[in-house]
Amino acid sequence: MQTNQNTSSNLLLQNKKEQFHIQIRKEKREEIFKSKRIIQKLNETHEHIQMNLEQLDYYITELMKQCIDTYRNRQPDELDKTMNNLMSLRMLQNFDYGEETFSFCLFKNDFIEYILVLLNEQYDQASQLQVEAATILANFFGMMDKNSRLYFQSYLPMLNILGDALIQNLGRLLTSQNAILVDSCLYALGNAFYDQQILVQKFKQHFGFKHLLQMSMNLNTIVWVLDTLTANREFLNKEELHLSLQIIDKQLQTSDAKDISHSLSAIRNLCQYQINAIPLIIDLDSFSKIVGIILQGQDLEHHSISLDIIFSLSNLNEFDQIKKLEYKYHLMEIYITNLSSYEKEYRLRSMVSLTNLCNLNEYFANSLSKTPFVIEKIISITIQTEQQQILTGVNLIHSMLQYEKIEINQIFISNQILNLISRILEYLDNEILISTLKSLWILLHSIDNYTVQLQIPGDNKVQSQVYIMNQLNIHNIQDKLLTLYQNINNQEVRDWIDECINILEKTQNQIENY
Repeated sequence: MQTNQNTSSNLLLQNKKEQFHIQIRKEKREEIFKSKRIIQKLNETHEHIQMNLEQLDYYITELMKQCIDTYRNRQPDELDKTMNNLMSLRMLQNFDYGEETFSFCLFKNDFIEYILVLLNEQYDQASQLQVEAATILANFFGMMDKNSRLYFQSYLPMLNILGDALIQNLGRLLTSQNAILVDSCLYALGNAFYDQQILVQKFKQHFGFKHLLQMSMNLNTIVWVLDTLTANREFLNKEELHLSLQIIDKQLQTSDAKDISHSLSAIRNLCQYQINAIPLIIDLDSFSKIVGIILQGQDLEHHSISLDIIFSLSNLNEFDQIKKLEYKYHLMEIYITNLSSYEKEYRLRSMVSLTNLCNLNEYFANSLSKTPFVIEKIISITIQTEQQQILTGVNLIHSMLQYEKIEINQIFISNQILNLISRILEYLDNEILISTLKSLWILLHSIDNYTVQLQIPGDNKVQSQVYIMNQLNIHNIQDKLLTLYQNINNQEVRDWIDECINILEKTQNQIENY
């Protein structure tokens, strides 16, 4: 009886695991399609078809053969039948279980070549068929998975042979007067660009991005293509960058909130991957809208992307520009506010952004140190046990201490910075240790200056040094430095340990001689 119960429990557990992994795969697929690729679906409901994969293969193949036979026999009276077949094929692409079967049929029946021929036709009613054909291409490019067996066996060889013809036909049809056809071609190009850099280069070779950016009647779709291109780190030249930002700026100013996701995403990509775009972006008329999304906190859908943009601004290595942003939009205040975010990612990125500002100029280090409770907050974040959080924290601390300003040192000392350093010296991560030891060296090196700057009991310098060393638990740190030296092999870490110990010994010798 017990054995049967165990078997039943194991089967139930296995079934739950299988369902869980199926759901994860489905969610991942939907996330990719939603965020990276627009799979065009028209407002229609297709017939409910129940088939196994073998039956589906046969059904798709028959539809494709009918389209090809109709074209070969030049039967213009069967235009409606061809249209219906193409529509049926496009709708079959949306079946969750039939994507690979459909793609296999495309290759097996040479249907890509048929689509190319169809896209090249110029008779009066051709554009209606071309809309469906281009949409089938768009869905095909969007669904092709780099991990599928077809990708290397059929997809890449096909692109090597037909890539130029595909790009030339799709690019030529962008000048069509049929707005729906232009939209379908843009979708096809965007999905193709997402995976294949070679197709991006072919488009630049045959047309140039300017050709793409001049499709003024398809503003939203062009912005989506720009999002795809910039996410792929495609570098835009000066003219292309100006045109792209004009389009994005226009869309941000004229669209409802639900339509601006791709505009914001494209701006984020440019800020992260093309730093020379940042000065142009902050001068956009719509830039205040991006800041407003963060400050108002009501548009949760676009809040995260807008924050990514603001975080990326700290990469701008121009003090005057950053100071202008700080004056106009209170940039540092946004970063400081997100130090208290419930999202760990936002806390980390806020510290990275503040580090960039402090490294840029001591003006920001001074301003940050004077903000109430901010040093205490930075230390409380850094004292956590997660390695990336510690590294980000010690880098920010060093970026503020590097200017060796007594006032900043004093604030850190009063917030028990050396207790934090003492704990961090127990970690054996070289990057964390180097940044921490640099900060410790600055603090120890400035002990001689504390007598005048700080109100410390004692009639003379040496008595003050004794007081400081006792108060700051320096002896404990010295013991940890000696232990660390024995346990670490990295030479740079050892060199910084030597520097810190030398200062401690020098100070102790002064006390003993006194």
